[in-house]
Amino acid sequence: MVMNVKQAVNSAVNATMEEMFFVESRESDFLWSKVRVLEPCEGSVTLAFERNLLEHVAQAIFGEQERIREQTLWDTLAEVVNTVAGRVMSALLPPQTPFRLSVPENGTGWPPKGSEPTLYVTDEGGFVVMVKGLESCSG
Repeated sequence: MVMNVKQAVNSAVNATMEEMFFVESRESDFLWSKVRVLEPCEGSVTLAFERNLLEHVAQAIFGEQERIREQTLWDTLAEVVNTVAGRVMSALLPPQTPFRLSVPENGTGWPPKGSEPTLYVTDEGGFVVMVKGLESCSG
Protein backbone atom coordinates (compact mmCIF):
# COMPACT_ATOMS: atom_id res chain seq x y z
CA MET A 1 0.00 0.00 0.00
CA VAL A 2 1.34 3.43 -0.94
CA MET A 3 0.93 6.05 1.82
CA ASN A 4 1.07 9.78 1.81
CA VAL A 5 3.73 11.45 3.99
CA LYS A 6 1.47 12.01 7.00
CA GLN A 7 0.31 8.38 6.97
CA ALA A 8 3.91 7.17 6.63
CA VAL A 9 5.04 9.30 9.59
CA ASN A 10 2.13 8.13 11.77
CA SER A 11 2.82 4.50 10.87
CA ALA A 12 6.55 4.84 11.58
CA VAL A 13 6.04 6.65 14.89
CA ASN A 14 3.41 4.19 16.12
CA ALA A 15 5.47 1.12 15.15
CA THR A 16 8.64 2.54 16.73
CA MET A 17 6.97 3.44 20.02
CA GLU A 18 5.18 0.09 20.27
CA GLU A 19 8.09 -2.13 19.24
CA MET A 20 10.91 -0.32 21.05
CA PHE A 21 9.19 1.05 24.16
CA PHE A 22 5.95 -0.99 24.44
CA VAL A 23 3.78 2.14 24.56
CA GLU A 24 0.91 3.12 22.34
CA SER A 25 1.01 6.52 20.71
CA ARG A 26 -1.64 8.50 18.94
CA GLU A 27 -1.77 11.72 17.00
CA SER A 28 -2.87 14.49 19.30
CA ASP A 29 -6.18 16.31 18.93
CA PHE A 30 -5.42 19.98 19.71
CA LEU A 31 -7.85 22.81 20.32
CA TRP A 32 -6.31 26.26 20.30
CA SER A 33 -7.22 29.80 21.23
CA LYS A 34 -5.39 33.03 20.47
CA VAL A 35 -5.78 36.56 21.83
CA ARG A 36 -4.17 39.55 20.23
CA VAL A 37 -2.59 42.24 22.35
CA LEU A 38 -3.87 45.51 20.90
CA GLU A 39 -2.43 48.14 23.29
CA PRO A 40 0.08 49.42 24.37
CA CYS A 41 1.98 47.17 21.95
CA GLU A 42 0.93 44.59 19.37
CA GLY A 43 1.38 40.86 19.59
CA SER A 44 -0.43 37.69 20.48
CA VAL A 45 -0.64 34.82 22.95
CA THR A 46 -1.78 31.42 21.67
CA LEU A 47 -2.48 28.28 23.70
CA ALA A 48 -3.12 24.85 22.19
CA PHE A 49 -4.41 22.11 24.48
CA GLU A 50 -4.77 18.40 23.87
CA ARG A 51 -8.47 17.63 24.03
CA ASN A 52 -8.19 15.21 26.95
CA LEU A 53 -6.31 17.79 29.06
CA LEU A 54 -8.83 20.49 28.17
CA GLU A 55 -11.67 18.18 29.24
CA HIS A 56 -9.89 17.64 32.57
CA VAL A 57 -9.43 21.42 33.03
CA ALA A 58 -13.10 22.09 32.16
CA GLN A 59 -14.23 19.51 34.70
CA ALA A 60 -12.02 21.16 37.34
CA ILE A 61 -13.57 24.56 36.58
CA PHE A 62 -17.21 23.58 36.10
CA GLY A 63 -17.41 20.53 38.36
CA GLU A 64 -17.67 16.88 37.58
CA GLN A 65 -19.99 16.17 34.72
CA GLU A 66 -20.52 12.96 32.85
CA ARG A 67 -19.72 14.58 29.51
CA ILE A 68 -18.31 18.03 28.91
CA ARG A 69 -20.09 19.83 26.07
CA GLU A 70 -18.03 21.17 23.17
CA GLN A 71 -19.00 24.78 23.93
CA THR A 72 -17.77 24.31 27.50
CA LEU A 73 -14.36 23.31 26.13
CA TRP A 74 -14.19 26.48 24.01
CA ASP A 75 -15.31 28.63 26.95
CA THR A 76 -12.67 27.04 29.16
CA LEU A 77 -9.94 27.55 26.59
CA ALA A 78 -10.94 31.21 26.10
CA GLU A 79 -10.82 31.76 29.86
CA VAL A 80 -7.37 30.16 30.15
CA VAL A 81 -5.85 32.10 27.23
CA ASN A 82 -7.30 35.38 28.54
CA THR A 83 -5.89 34.69 32.01
CA VAL A 84 -2.44 33.73 30.71
CA ALA A 85 -2.30 36.74 28.35
CA GLY A 86 -3.38 39.08 31.13
CA ARG A 87 -0.74 37.74 33.47
CA VAL A 88 1.96 37.97 30.78
CA MET A 89 1.06 41.60 30.10
CA SER A 90 0.94 42.44 33.82
CA ALA A 91 4.43 40.98 34.21
CA LEU A 92 5.82 42.88 31.20
CA LEU A 93 4.35 46.32 31.90
CA PRO A 94 4.91 48.74 34.77
CA PRO A 95 2.26 48.50 37.53
CA GLN A 96 -1.12 50.06 36.74
CA THR A 97 -0.36 50.27 32.99
CA PRO A 98 -3.54 49.50 31.06
CA PHE A 99 -3.55 47.04 28.17
CA ARG A 100 -6.20 45.83 25.76
CA LEU A 101 -6.76 42.29 24.46
CA SER A 102 -8.93 41.07 21.59
CA VAL A 103 -11.70 38.53 21.84
CA PRO A 104 -10.17 35.04 21.53
CA GLU A 105 -10.00 33.32 18.14
CA ASN A 106 -10.41 29.54 18.29
CA GLY A 107 -9.54 26.60 16.08
CA THR A 108 -8.69 22.93 15.93
CA GLY A 109 -5.51 21.19 14.90
CA TRP A 110 -2.18 22.95 15.14
CA PRO A 111 -2.50 26.74 15.59
CA PRO A 112 -1.16 29.23 13.08
CA LYS A 113 2.53 29.81 13.70
CA GLY A 114 3.08 32.61 16.16
CA SER A 115 6.54 31.92 17.51
CA GLU A 116 8.52 28.94 18.65
CA PRO A 117 6.17 26.83 20.75
CA THR A 118 6.93 26.01 24.37
CA LEU A 119 5.53 22.61 25.33
CA TYR A 120 4.15 22.06 28.83
CA VAL A 121 3.06 18.68 30.12
CA THR A 122 0.83 17.53 32.96
CA ASP A 123 -0.22 14.08 34.09
CA GLU A 124 -3.41 14.55 32.02
CA GLY A 125 -1.78 15.70 28.77
CA GLY A 126 0.18 18.48 27.13
CA PHE A 127 -0.32 22.01 25.92
CA VAL A 128 1.65 24.52 23.91
CA VAL A 129 2.11 28.26 24.41
CA MET A 130 3.22 30.61 21.63
CA VAL A 131 3.87 34.31 22.17
CA LYS A 132 4.52 36.70 19.30
CA GLY A 133 5.58 40.34 19.17
CA LEU A 134 5.52 41.25 22.85
CA GLU A 135 9.21 42.11 23.09
CA SER A 136 8.35 45.80 22.61
CA CYS A 137 6.09 45.65 25.69
CA SER A 138 8.84 44.68 28.10
CA GLY A 139 10.78 47.42 29.74
